[in-house]
Amino acid sequence: MIFKFVIIFFDDLFQYHYLKLREKDSDPEIVPIALISLSQAANIFVILILLFNLFNFEKVFDFKVIVYSIGVIYFIFLGLNFYIMVLKGRRDFIINREKKLSKNFKKVSFIYNTLSFWLPLFLIYMFNEVWK
Repeated sequence: MIFKFVIIFFDDLFQYHYLKLREKDSDPEIVPIALISLSQAANIFVILILLFNLFNFEKVFDFKVIVYSIGVIYFIFLGLNFYIMVLKGRRDFIINREKKLSKNFKKVSFIYNTLSFWLPLFLIYMFNEVWK
């Protein structure tokens, strides 16, 4: 149930950014895939930050390992999303489904992307400066 909701949300997010860039760019699927991959990697980064700080993994390994792993996680998600959207044809399914996105989806997209990008930084600050 929740997995289907997540898939539909990311399909809508792809469609929103794709349609927004379609008039400006000849290859508009690259930016939505990169943006979705970055937000997914940032969400995983939030989970890693929480696990690292809540279970005191600082005795096992340094926090730099987690920070450096975000790049690897991003490229894994980028490759996975490119495979799903372009090579498996999910992009064509999303574009041809003719779903009308609500006018509020622009706000939802902005809030989701903002939270995805700023929440890891906020958590790092809170764990390092406030809660230590």
